Amino acid sequence: MNDQLVDELIFTDEAEDRQKPLVHNKWKVMIVDDEPDIHEMTAFAFSNFTYMGVGVEFISAYSGAEAMRLILQHPDTALIFLDVVMERDDSGLTVAKFIRNEVKNLKVKIILRTGQPGQAPEQEVIVAYDINDYKEKHELTDKKLNTVLVTSLRSYSMHETLEQFNFELEKKVAERTIELKAAKESADKANLEKTDFLNFVAHELRTPLTSLRGFISIISDRFEAKLLPLIDTTDKKIQKAISNTQEEFGIMKQEGERLSALINNVLDLAKIEAGRVEWAKDKVDMAEIFKRAAFSTNSLFTDKGLELKTEIQGDGYIITGDTDRLIQVVINLFSNAIKFTDSGNITYKIMRDNKGMRCEIHDTGCGIPKEYIGKVFEKFQQVASAQTNKPKGTGLGLPICKEIIKYHGGDIWAESEEGVGSRFIFLLPLDENCI
Repeated sequence: MNDQLVDELIFTDEAEDRQKPLVHNKWKVMIVDDEPDIHEMTAFAFSNFTYMGVGVEFISAYSGAEAMRLILQHPDTALIFLDVVMERDDSGLTVAKFIRNEVKNLKVKIILRTGQPGQAPEQEVIVAYDINDYKEKHELTDKKLNTVLVTSLRSYSMHETLEQFNFELEKKVAERTIELKAAKESADKANLEKTDFLNFVAHELRTPLTSLRGFISIISDRFEAKLLPLIDTTDKKIQKAISNTQEEFGIMKQEGERLSALINNVLDLAKIEAGRVEWAKDKVDMAEIFKRAAFSTNSLFTDKGLELKTEIQGDGYIITGDTDRLIQVVINLFSNAIKFTDSGNITYKIMRDNKGMRCEIHDTGCGIPKEYIGKVFEKFQQVASAQTNKPKGTGLGLPICKEIIKYHGGDIWAESEEGVGSRFIFLLPLDENCI
């Protein structure tokens, strides 16, 4: 028998024929039968057999006990021709159960062949013992033995190839996991180093900045209290110089405050991203959060002559979260709305949503250009004022809001129409007893 004859008999799928098996010196086929003639006949019939260029090595076992011992010695056996009735009526079934359940060898193909089919009903044993095929001995002519052998070896080869593929895939996944773990550890380390560096820089900047702001305030106060009364203000040039000086003092104070806010925001965001923030677990009433934020920003509303309106649907807006951080979010959103609203009003709304609680802050300001709407929550992205065409703020307030809302399991986004106003909306999950 040869490969060409085998293919002419039963196979036409060239794709399967091209499949390369793992390296074998011989295909191992075990014959388990208590009749020596069966062993001799099978070995003789396939003495010249090759499959995919590889010959066959026959392993003989004359009892169930011997078969169980030999399968442990030859776990790479590809096929077993297994008799049912040997030293006991169920010897073959015991061997099959041992191979599948105890040795856990699911790869070897088991062909049950028996001269007493009543001892092992086909339908029952195929399912119960994970048998690959069932043949009565009188069925196994040379031609059918050949067919069984080739189909079994092909199935075994495909199983082996798939097993090798899975092994290589798992190996690559493991290697990639190690690489990703190393990359993550490197990124985490870099992130911590960045936070440490920012802490150091902030400390080094804060001290002189605090002194500068203090000196500016002292000089400004002394100018107003000590020098200004001594100056002849009737001269228009002197009046202009006084006005310019007062304006410059104001700019220095504003820039000092802005730089201080920038340092605080950079540090805040860095700590949040590095996971160094200790979050409180308070029972928080979001209606109360908005009230406290409104109180903190009351002077900003008053300075610009803006009205703050409230719309709260019902009550019971309780979540578990960090009170101070949530107040920080609302203060940031109020402050942003005030910056870009010169007239009209600002309205905040709290309502239930199918995802929990929905909070909205509406303003009647200049609105956000379409090209900026998707970028406002990115770091250092600033929207220009319609009047000055210069950015306001540090560009970190909204990214901080996003991180805080994200930590609390929520989502935040903006909607806007130029010339009409903007809406900042965030969703938060309510505590279960409030849903």
